Amino acid sequence: MVDGWDVWDAEVSGHPARFGWLWSTTMTFFSARVQPDWQGSFNLADVGGLPFREGGFTRPGRVFRSGRPDYVTPTGWRAARAAGVTTVIDLRNVGDAEHTSLDTNTAANTAANTAANTAANTAANTAANTAANTAANTATNTAANTAANTATNTAARNTSIETDADTLAGIRFIACPTEDPDDPQFIEICGPWLDHPLSYPDNIRLYPDKFVSVFREIAGAEAAVLVHCAAGRDRTGMVIAMLLHLAGVTPEAVADDYAAAMIRFNAGLGVVPGLTGETPHSAEVMEERIASRRPAMLDWLASLDVGAYLRDAGLSESEVDSVKNRLR
Repeated sequence: MVDGWDVWDAEVSGHPARFGWLWSTTMTFFSARVQPDWQGSFNLADVGGLPFREGGFTRPGRVFRSGRPDYVTPTGWRAARAAGVTTVIDLRNVGDAEHTSLDTNTAANTAANTAANTAANTAANTAANTAANTAANTATNTAANTAANTATNTAARNTSIETDADTLAGIRFIACPTEDPDDPQFIEICGPWLDHPLSYPDNIRLYPDKFVSVFREIAGAEAAVLVHCAAGRDRTGMVIAMLLHLAGVTPEAVADDYAAAMIRFNAGLGVVPGLTGETPHSAEVMEERIASRRPAMLDWLASLDVGAYLRDAGLSESEVDSVKNRLR
C-alpha cells in the first residue's frame, strides 16, 4: 500500500534542506535522502543517494529533477543557485499547455493535452476547459511566458513569478523537448501511454536526436543540473531513468525513484499553484498505478543499453563518459 512521505527540515552546510523518508510496501528501496526545498518548486528531488550496482551511492547535489518551475520564487531560485545549479533543462514542448492539467489518465486526455501545442488545438482545449483553467492557460501561455522566454533568450522556461535578472544570473535555461506532438506516428504509438513507461521504448526510438540533445547538455554542464518537464514524472522520469541506468544505479532503485516522483506529484494535486483544481488519487488508486508502471520500468531497463543508444545516436564516447560519471 502506498503511504507517503515523512519530512523534516534541517540545515546542510549552512543551507536549508529537507529530509524525506519514503514509506511504501510496494517499494524495495527506502532512503532518508537529503531533499532540497526551493520555495515554489514542485515534485523536486535530488537524485543523489541512490545505490550503485557495485556498491556505494550516487553523489548528491549533481542532478535534480522536478515538475515545471513556473512558480519558483526568487528565494527559491537563489536556493537552487546556492545548491550549485547552473543549467536548467526544460523537456516540455514549445507552447506546452500543461500548467493546469498535468495528470493524463486516458488516451483521449493524453492526446488532447499533447495536441494542445498547436494553435487550433489549443483553442479546442481552451473551449473544453473551465473558465478558471482557460484564464490560467491563457495567462501563462501569453504575456508571462513570452516575457520569461525573452528574458532568458532561450524560450526554455515558462514562469508565473516575476524574477529579476540578477536572481537568475549564472543559470542557463535550455529547451530540449523529448517528443513531437505534431508527429502522427508519435500520437498513434505513444499517445495512449504518455503517463506510463510503456511509451518510453518507442519515444526514444522515434527521437534519438532529441535525446542526444538532452544528454549533450547534461554532459557539458559545468555544475549541477535541474531536469524538468511539466509534471516531473514521465518525460523527466524517462530521462532520469536513462541517466541513472547509465551511471550504474540498481534497476530497483531507478524504478523506486520513478514511483517516488509519482507519489510527490499526486501529493501536489489540489495544493500547488496551477493544480488547485485537481483532485489527488486515493492510496488505492496510486497503489494500482505504481503496480502497473513499476514492472514496465524494470522491463524497459532490462532491455536498454543507454550507452550504446546514445553513441549510435551521435553522442561521443567522451560525452557518454561525462554523463556516466556525473553522479559519481
